[in-house]
Amino acid sequence: MKDSHVVIWVFIFVASAIVTPMLIMQARYNYKPSALTMWPLYPVYIGNLLAGSFAPTTVPRSSWVGASRIFCLDASGQTLAGYGLLVVGPPLFAIFYKSVTVFTGLMSVFVLPPKCHPTKTKWLAMIIITAGLGIQGFDAFETFDKQHVVGALAVVAGCVFYAGSAVATENLMVNAPEKLEPLHAAWVVGVEGCFVCALWAVLTIQSAETARGFWLLMVLMCLSNALHQAAWFHLVGALGASTTAVLKAFQSVCLFIAASFVFCSVDQTECLTYEKIFSFIVVSAGMLLYSLPVNGRNGPSDSTPILKGHSAAARPSTSSLSSSSSTMSATTAATSMATAA
Repeated sequence: MKDSHVVIWVFIFVASAIVTPMLIMQARYNYKPSALTMWPLYPVYIGNLLAGSFAPTTVPRSSWVGASRIFCLDASGQTLAGYGLLVVGPPLFAIFYKSVTVFTGLMSVFVLPPKCHPTKTKWLAMIIITAGLGIQGFDAFETFDKQHVVGALAVVAGCVFYAGSAVATENLMVNAPEKLEPLHAAWVVGVEGCFVCALWAVLTIQSAETARGFWLLMVLMCLSNALHQAAWFHLVGALGASTTAVLKAFQSVCLFIAASFVFCSVDQTECLTYEKIFSFIVVSAGMLLYSLPVNGRNGPSDSTPILKGHSAAARPSTSSLSSSSSTMSATTAATSMATAA
């Protein structure tokens, strides 16, 4: 993938990850849909479906099987994180969910070949980024009790599955004999996700929302998610799972600032605080450290600077990708059930 294409996909990835939670928050504040329906997940999987519909070819049978594994990991993460969220509440959820960056790095070490492992410098950057994300919200531990232990473990387990989904995606796109194309992955995840969401809707939705404004927001969420999911699969294949997880961390601190401007007057928990500003500074420093070029290594997709186009697809051992599932604030995480990809 060319440098310019990588930059474009990174911009789409970050921008859409800020826009989508803002739309979710707007829908929640204005229309208060039932959280039991897990309504924010519908645009995620419809977005995958829309992105996958632009694939130039149909999905081969072997690719479908591999992409189904990605969906199973993602759906398991959604279920565990959603349950944990209900038990521990948004503030504690946001803290535990931030472990996904480190888990992605660990999963890369255990699953991917050595050329795809993060370097020592990048491990240090990932730890700094995770710590920076966790700066705000620790006062929520004042209410932590035994009941919250199970919920916290569920959130952490969900993060493991999310990390597994990202690493499996990189493995299938970079290291598999028959490499999975990004838009093929999006199509399979979208089809299977929409099927599961339809079953869940039958079980949980008692009456349909009639407000036109709500459905307009849902349409915008579908379009935003389509861009986000297309960018996600392209970047995981081009930059690696750990690098893409780091980008998601950067999205989170950008969302702190955007949400403060738009929703502070409605919800004081979204207002910009000194903790959030400091979190932004620490995460940005971690991003800069992560982006430092690495000398003397030719292999890993995760050993390249974030905005460089020296993707795994450009190396001799991998295939060429075409250039065609957020850590969020506490309130946003509550409404979106940790979607993200």
